[in-house]
This record gives sequence, structure tokens and C-alpha cells, in this order.
Amino acid sequence: MGSSIHSWDQYGAGLSGDTVYGFGPGKRGQLGVSMDNIISISLPQATVGLEGVEIVSIDANGDHSAALSGDGHLYTWGRGFGSTSDVHCPRRLPSSLCFIQIALGWKHMLVLTGVEGKCLCLVATTMESLVILKREAW
Repeated sequence: MGSSIHSWDQYGAGLSGDTVYGFGPGKRGQLGVSMDNIISISLPQATVGLEGVEIVSIDANGDHSAALSGDGHLYTWGRGFGSTSDVHCPRRLPSSLCFIQIALGWKHMLVLTGVEGKCLCLVATTMESLVILKREAW
């Protein structure tokens, strides 16, 4: 369990214990606090969909957010790209890899894997969202 806070532009995400919180403008779903479109919230609210998951780190950038669980699973939510819809609550990235660190950019994410020791750049393309990612190993 940990605590941290990340912000980008006008919105932010916080981690307290293993609960993730979102606050600020959330029109793209980056707050993760509701299945509905939330325009803005002024006080932090718990993210929906991570109940029972041990979250150890978070990041926020652009219009998307991410969380990493203690067992190495990656969850993303927020802006959809191309023809995909925005994702308003966290979704687990389907992967057999174990992730140990994350860093978000405007339309990409860097992840570090555990046993494999690889740094992967996950890129949102015009046909994919940050939930369905293209992996490009460095």
C-alpha cells in the first residue's frame, strides 16, 4: 500500500492505501469515478472498479490514467482514440506480462516488466485505445 498524487493540466489522481481517487475535469473518463460522463468534480472521489484490487502505483497524463496492482496487472481508463470510445472506469490490460512500473505521456505509456526486464512503449494508434494497446519493445 502506498500514497501518491499525480496531476496533469487541470485534473489529478491520488492513491491512498490501495484506493485511487480522481478529481478535476473528467469529460474523457480520466477520473474513473463513474460509468457516466462526469464534467468536473472539485473534491476527490474513489475510482470505480478497483475495489478489492491492491493498487501500488498510479499515473495520470493527457486525458488518461493508469494504475498498477500488486500482482503486476495494469489498469487504464480515460480518453479513447480514433474510432474508440472513452473508458470511464478502469479496465485491466489483457496481458500475461507482469508490470512493475508505469509512466504516462500524452498519448502513450511506458511500462517496465518484472521477470522479463523489458521496457515497453504502449502507443495509442488511430484504430486502438489505451485499453487495447500496441506493444513496441525497445
